[in-house]
Amino acid sequence: MACRGFWECLLKLLNFLLTLAGLAMVGYGIYLFVEWNRSLDGLSPMVGESLEKITLGRPLLMSVSLSDSILDKLPKA
Repeated sequence: MACRGFWECLLKLLNFLLTLAGLAMVGYGIYLFVEWNRSLDGLSPMVGESLEKITLGRPLLMSVSLSDSILDKLPKA
């Protein structure tokens, strides 16, 4: 019976760690969204110039493509 208690405790600990990891990912997503909104506030609208990429200083969100369509990236036949 001691083995059953050990596995229950181990699974509760694993569940707790996975919950913390999930909350950390949600928090980091909110942080990236706030930083993205902050970087968009600093951009002035450029008429006539096409913005291909904006490089952000965050490790998981290095570049954001601003092309009009995904078809622009497909090879031409």
